[in-house]
Amino acid sequence: MSPTTPTKPRTLTTATSSISRSAHSQPSSWPAAVTVAAWIAVSALALACQPPPADTAYPTTSAPGEPTELGALLAEAERLMAKRTPSQLLASLEAFERATELLEPNSTRAPEAWSGLADVSALIGLYAVSPANEIMPKARAAAQRALELAPERARTHASLGLVLYLYDWDWPRAETHLRRAIELDPDYGSAHHWLAMLLTASGRHAEAVATMLDALEAEPNSRIIRVKAATVFLAAGDSDRALLQLEEAIQEDPDFALAHREMGYVLMERGAPDDAIVSMERAASLSSGSATTSAALALAYSKGGRLEDAHNTLTALEGSANTDRPIALHLATASIAVGDTEAAIRYVQQAHDERDPGLVYLESKPAFDPIRDDERFRAIADTVFASARSDGDESTD
Repeated sequence: MSPTTPTKPRTLTTATSSISRSAHSQPSSWPAAVTVAAWIAVSALALACQPPPADTAYPTTSAPGEPTELGALLAEAERLMAKRTPSQLLASLEAFERATELLEPNSTRAPEAWSGLADVSALIGLYAVSPANEIMPKARAAAQRALELAPERARTHASLGLVLYLYDWDWPRAETHLRRAIELDPDYGSAHHWLAMLLTASGRHAEAVATMLDALEAEPNSRIIRVKAATVFLAAGDSDRALLQLEEAIQEDPDFALAHREMGYVLMERGAPDDAIVSMERAASLSSGSATTSAALALAYSKGGRLEDAHNTLTALEGSANTDRPIALHLATASIAVGDTEAAIRYVQQAHDERDPGLVYLESKPAFDPIRDDERFRAIADTVFASARSDGDESTD
C-alpha cells in the first residue's frame, strides 16, 4: 500500500447555500409514454438554458466544433449519476453512451465522456442494477480508453481506480490510481471520495476520515460526497458527525433517496430503530425498487422488532431474484435480518461467484457481523481482500 500522506488538521466544511430545485428534475416514476431516451433529450434541452446544478462538474456548453448538444448531455448525465437511484443511473448510462457517439475525432471532451461512462457503469454494478460480469468489463474498457486519451487528467485515473477496487479487487493498483488523481487535481472531489471509501472498506478509518474531509473541502456543495461522508464517519465510529451531515443533506434535498437510507443506518447504530424504519421506508419510496435499500429496510424492521415486515421484505426481494438483477448480496443481508444465517452464507457465496462489487464492503458493514466468524465467510472475504492484505510491493501499470 502507498504510505499515508500527511494531512494538515482541518475542520468539517459544509455548504451554506441551499440547493435550488431544478425545473428538469426526474419524476418519481416513468410515464408510460415517455422513454428514457426521450426524457434525456428533453432534460438536456432544458439544462442547456439553465445554470448547472451543484453536482455538475463540467460546463453545459459545447466546445467550438463539437455537436451543440454534447455539453448539455454530459452535464445531464453527471446530474443523473449523482442521484444514485436505479432508473437515474440507467438514464445516465444512456446519456454517456450517446455522448461517446457524438464525439468528433480528437474531441477535447472525449476523456470526460469515456470517464463518465466508466464511472456510471461501475456504479450500476455496485448498486445491483445490472450483473457485474456484464457491466464492469465495460466500465474497465471505458476507463482504460479515457486514460489512454488523457493520462495526465485526474478523472481518468480516478475512474480506473474505482473499477480496479470494485471489480478487480486490486486494492494496491486502485489506491495508486486514486492517489495519482489527487496529485493531478487536488480539487477533484470524487478522487478523494472514492479513496476514502476504499480506505473505509479496508479498515483504515483514520485515513478514510481525513481523506473524506479533503473531499468535502474540494467540493463542499456535492450532495453525494456529503452523504457518503456520513458513511465514512459512521464506519469510523462517529455517529454524531454522520448524523449532522445527513440532516443537512436531507434539509437541502428532501428527495435524495441515498441520504434517507444512510440516515437509517445511522439511526440503527444510535439505537433508534423506529426512526430508522421511517428513514428506510422513505428511501425505499424514492429509490425505484432499489435492492440495496430493500435489504437495508429489512434490517431496520428486524432491529425494530417487526419481524413479519422483515420476512415480507425478504420475500419480495426473493421474488425479484428471477430477473437479471444481481441481488444475491442483498438477499444475504435480508436473510441475516430474519435470522437465517445459512441462507445468508449461500447468498454471499453466490455474490462472490457473480463477482458482486458490493463484496468490497464485507468487512466494514455491521450487517454481516452475525456471520463474520463463519469459516465460509472468512474464506470469501480472504479472496476479496487478498491484495489489500498482501505484504508484497504494489503493482504498477
